[in-house]
Amino acid sequence: MNLIRVIADMETTCFADGWDADMVEQLFRYENYRYFILYSDGSFEYYEGGDQLWFVDVNMENRELAGYAIISCTPFDADLERIAVMPKYRKKGNATKIMEKVFWQVREEKLESIMLEVRKSNESAINLYKNKGFESIAERKGYYKNPVEDAIIMKKMMQ
Repeated sequence: MNLIRVIADMETTCFADGWDADMVEQLFRYENYRYFILYSDGSFEYYEGGDQLWFVDVNMENRELAGYAIISCTPFDADLERIAVMPKYRKKGNATKIMEKVFWQVREEKLESIMLEVRKSNESAINLYKNKGFESIAERKGYYKNPVEDAIIMKKMMQ
């Protein structure tokens, strides 16, 4: 199965406003994006953005997709664009496993911090982020659509 389709399918399963395959394909063009795919057997695959991603096929033999994260990187920091765990793999520590891989990569690239936006009503995600060292730094009014909701901006220093 093609990586674009894999991420787009997970997007529509995990988010009311999930990105479609065209949006995911557009993101693949940016070399500053990083993709982390977690499988049901606990293995990970990691990809960096660029033209080669359009041709990546994902090996699904004897495993399912459990979750993923997408980050974008600047010379100084990272933005956690998406993190999701498929419904049947939630509440089993998989979001933490994915975040640890993200943190490792951010440290590897010697970035100073990582930021994210989270729905104000998503208490379980907010608690996870706080437990991982993120702090609330601001709010964005009406940031989310479908339904419209404010976002909390959170930041974690990595150095």
